[in-house]
Amino acid sequence: MAMTYSSGSWDDLPEEARPDGYLAPLTATPTEWVTVLGKPVHDRFDWGISSYLTRPAAREHALREYTWSQAAIGAAGISTVYPEQRTVFEEGLRDEEEHAEFFVQLRTHHGLAEPTLEFTPSFLWYFDAIPRNYGSWYYLDDAGRDHELVRTRRTDTELRFDIAAMPLRRYLAARSRLLVIQHDRIIRLDHVPDPAIDAIDRSDLRHFAFHSGDIHSVDRPGFVRLVGKQIVLPIEAEPADLARPHTSERRFPEFTVAIDPNTGERITSMCEPDKLSNYFTDRGTPHYLTRVYFRREVLNRYTSQPSRYRIENGRLSCLGLWGISIGTNPDGFIEVYLGDLGRDLPAEERDHWLSFNVPPSGGRDEGRFDRDILGRWTDGPMGRPTRYAGCSPHESTSAPPWERFWDKRSTSHGTPPTRSLSRACTCPPAVSSTKPTPSYCCSPKASSTI
Repeated sequence: MAMTYSSGSWDDLPEEARPDGYLAPLTATPTEWVTVLGKPVHDRFDWGISSYLTRPAAREHALREYTWSQAAIGAAGISTVYPEQRTVFEEGLRDEEEHAEFFVQLRTHHGLAEPTLEFTPSFLWYFDAIPRNYGSWYYLDDAGRDHELVRTRRTDTELRFDIAAMPLRRYLAARSRLLVIQHDRIIRLDHVPDPAIDAIDRSDLRHFAFHSGDIHSVDRPGFVRLVGKQIVLPIEAEPADLARPHTSERRFPEFTVAIDPNTGERITSMCEPDKLSNYFTDRGTPHYLTRVYFRREVLNRYTSQPSRYRIENGRLSCLGLWGISIGTNPDGFIEVYLGDLGRDLPAEERDHWLSFNVPPSGGRDEGRFDRDILGRWTDGPMGRPTRYAGCSPHESTSAPPWERFWDKRSTSHGTPPTRSLSRACTCPPAVSSTKPTPSYCCSPKASSTI
């Protein structure tokens, strides 16, 4: 909606003084960055941005006036309620009368210390945000990758604090809140506009006023002022989808699991755990524990960042966010179970692993097979007897795959069986007597009490 002028116009104003250029980027549904706080530098008072939270039901109240809210938020203290003369402590996080909740401010500490950028705690907690220098923050996704959350921009005249729009709007949706952003900008002019400018831009998502005045100064006596508020809306999402502070992908690429001996073509399989076969359910798909192989270079991305990733005791992990069991076969290829690729590896990492996927070659990791399938003590990757953490209180990695499998599925398959495998098979049972056993099936067949 454009400005409606009741007096004057912007025709004779310089480009930087016109309101349309300032208002055009403001939207209730941003997708890139949102400036939530802005201050002039060098003790100037001609521009500023602030913001606060409000409930959706209070939108009309927030936009009733174009002037800034006088909500008592961002500072704590004692106040007296009249006429009862009752003393109360105001914590500064909300103002019920103004329907306002604290969101962000820059506290300057009277110039005795570096300014501090402060957010309402739940905003940073929701993202488990990590600070950078100069008021910037970032967060980690499920794969442990960085995503910018808050950035600082400084020029010779302005200091701006921006928030990535989609994470911000996701937070608003999770809290069922709107963000009210307040703007105030004054531009000095060499002349006083005549006739005086008076205009309004009002909708159900913003309310701005634009007017001119005379400060009776010899040097640049005129000015125009743009002041008002805008609403930033939350994203549209189901509550269950907001449990995580970022979207989670559900992509399950197909990995090579074998070579067709007749055609030489690769046999591939998706890795979605719930669609793979297991010892109790034949879904006509490869078994959860089908071994998949990768060139060793797949680990370079992780070994080059030791502060973020760890590879020890046959396990790759990232900052406690995720971890996957791995082995090494006699030919030096990295061995991973097909189902673990879909369950334990974040979706953002699977394409990386897919690019290093190779057909089986060189046999299996025998030590891993003994530990995972036969439950035997073996000399582990560190040259000492090791076992998966599920069998020892002193380990920090996950339980062996058969135990992890039961942990996830005990409600649908009953009680885990007694562990008495003399030999185990990681291939799916035959679908019918006429269907040949896949080439990636181990042989001879398993003999077990399961």
